[in-house]
Amino acid sequence: MIRHSPLYDVLSVLDSFNQATRLPMQSNRSSQSSNGENGWGMLIDCYATNDQAVVLAALPGIHPDDTNVSVDQDTLTITGVVTGGRKQQDEQGDPVTWYLSEIPRGSFERRITLPFQIDEEHVEAQFSNGMLRIVLPKLEASKPRKVSVQVMESRFPEIAVESGEEKEKSKSNK
Repeated sequence: MIRHSPLYDVLSVLDSFNQATRLPMQSNRSSQSSNGENGWGMLIDCYATNDQAVVLAALPGIHPDDTNVSVDQDTLTITGVVTGGRKQQDEQGDPVTWYLSEIPRGSFERRITLPFQIDEEHVEAQFSNGMLRIVLPKLEASKPRKVSVQVMESRFPEIAVESGEEKEKSKSNK
């Protein structure tokens, strides 16, 4: 029997809304993740500054050598495999009967599309205590630029405003 979760309905609606409006820094759980045979998915936090984005991925129990990080333009992809199959025998060689098996195994993939281009040459990734931290510098062309406004002493002819005297003169000339 499969139990229905009202929370799943709410998350599904929010994911659909995020996909439809393409809100920045939102990922779509259903279409952008492939969570292996047991439906396992990594939890991710992502934030950005003017210069970079930082992604934190929770990968408890996964060895760093079993994970891969790749970047292509504005998309980060994290893939990996949870190794170790379910034992069929114990240490003495006796058969094992499983009553509960919730630890996921198999491969996983997660893609995050960011609202800017990533400087692929300077991406950094560190793994510590089951947490993967990825720093994604923004490509120089994607960074916001401040434009200085110069104050001019002369008026622009397109937006010149006539004084009261000039208006009277122009009316009397007509």
